[in-house]
Amino acid sequence: MSAVMSRPLADYTATQRTVDELDAAIGRLVRQMNAECYQMLVLVREFDDRFGWKKWNCKTCAEWLAWRSEIGLSAAREKVRTAHALRSLPAISAGFAGGRVSYSKVGALTPVAPSASPARRAPVATRRTAHERLTAVGRARPIRSV
Repeated sequence: MSAVMSRPLADYTATQRTVDELDAAIGRLVRQMNAECYQMLVLVREFDDRFGWKKWNCKTCAEWLAWRSEIGLSAAREKVRTAHALRSLPAISAGFAGGRVSYSKVGALTPVAPSASPARRAPVATRRTAHERLTAVGRARPIRSV
């Protein structure tokens, strides 16, 4: 059994499931993954706040996270940035912690969330897909000349 899965793999690979049962099982796992991703980001934020990454002689928390989780440095930087941004976004954090909002949506919302009112941020997080949110964020960002 994987540390991520709460039940043995055989429970997930049964061949006698209906499509509706598969849909429900996938939905439960997605919500669980979202909630666990939120928990991981809270831990990353605390680790960064406490400069835990210095113990491994890393220059930044993102450098340590890239090494620890075997992801690219830019993806690690985004996770650390998002972890810190969530501190000031309680409604989005609650949706993410409850598994109702995905990391993709959170990542799309956090760069512009401070400019939106709290009453408008949370509903947008659950109404739009991450792609729709990223498209809207792209329109909202000012164009910088080079």
